[in-house]
Amino acid sequence: MYLSVAICNDDAENIFTIKEYLEQFELEYDIDFSISLFTSGEKLLSQHNNATFFHLIFLGTEMQGKNGLETATVIRSRGDFYTKIIFISSQPDYMQDSFNVQAFHYLMTPITYPTFCNIMQRIIIQYQTDQTVKFLIQHDGTEELVNINDITYIEALKPQKRTLHFALKDRSIYCKGILQRQKEELERYNFVTSCRGFLVNMRYILFINKTSITLTTGAEIPLSRRCDREIHRLFMKHIITLQNY
Repeated sequence: MYLSVAICNDDAENIFTIKEYLEQFELEYDIDFSISLFTSGEKLLSQHNNATFFHLIFLGTEMQGKNGLETATVIRSRGDFYTKIIFISSQPDYMQDSFNVQAFHYLMTPITYPTFCNIMQRIIIQYQTDQTVKFLIQHDGTEELVNINDITYIEALKPQKRTLHFALKDRSIYCKGILQRQKEELERYNFVTSCRGFLVNMRYILFINKTSITLTTGAEIPLSRRCDREIHRLFMKHIITLQNY
């Protein structure tokens, strides 16, 4: 499983502790973290405004400039209610206000690894079991919300310019679109590229063969030599993570 994590704090010791705990957790639970460090709310918001997505943000409450609550308020005002926010604080003063920005947790310092580990396990389980995520597909002059987990794969049809085939569990949808944009939206939900023109939902992978992938639906998806190693690596991470939880 892959998670993009931001640590935003002007206390170097807190940044070091959380980063160290993330790296330890990563080794113990076979999770891939992409960790970004920020020393102010303004720097975090600048990156967030450039369409950088974070699954999780550790946010200090007492920072110079925009404090943690003000920073979180801006993030939510941009329509980002998916990112989980954990406040880091040395005092409980902001705890009540943290509910106004849908904080996942309010973590008091000093932080112990067992406490940190417990919170991370809850976060990962939530991401894995969340069945409510919907994806908007525009086709035939209409807009349709489909469950992310109902999409088995997406194929860019070569003969038709910018035409995508969404293969759902029980039907197909054809619409105009660019596969790269779908990848940017869906890779956070364990969608992977098997070859040029195909995006596959890892939860449906049954077998990985030499030149193809067999899905639980019976579909055969081509696998390129260029993507083979990365597909194997991500698939094994996916299996190990599910076994751990």
